[in-house]
Amino acid sequence: MESHLQVDTGNAELDRAVRQWLQLDKNHKTLEMVQKLVADRNVTELQKCFGLRMEFGTAGLRAAMGAGVSRMNDLTIIQTTQGFCRYLEKNFPDFKERGVVIGFDARAHPASGGSSKRFARLAATVFASQGVPVYLFSKITPTPFVPYTVSH
Repeated sequence: MESHLQVDTGNAELDRAVRQWLQLDKNHKTLEMVQKLVADRNVTELQKCFGLRMEFGTAGLRAAMGAGVSRMNDLTIIQTTQGFCRYLEKNFPDFKERGVVIGFDARAHPASGGSSKRFARLAATVFASQGVPVYLFSKITPTPFVPYTVSH
């Protein structure tokens, strides 16, 4: 984070979320996006990026790729995967023996550096760092291949 960057949107909760992001985000593209929004005092766009955290639903994460907790990016993928790993450890006693299967599609967002393949690799790294076996497809994967692989 640039030390001279002052975060003051007039909304204390939004300011806190943005400051936390600037400390945690290690992707220079999304970090620079947020720094520019702060420098430009673009409160409307900051609110879109940080207003609501994405939720993990029955279909997984659903959001546009970009900067902030409301979007899919390196930091939100890492944080969500850490939480999902804790959930699986708690609810499936043989989780660390069985492992996880991870596939990806062709979606990408060059402006933020995000892509389905990059996010799959980040998720795989999180699981592997926790001692979980990872079965990561090496190429774009049709969705039905993932559940088939899990069941076989």
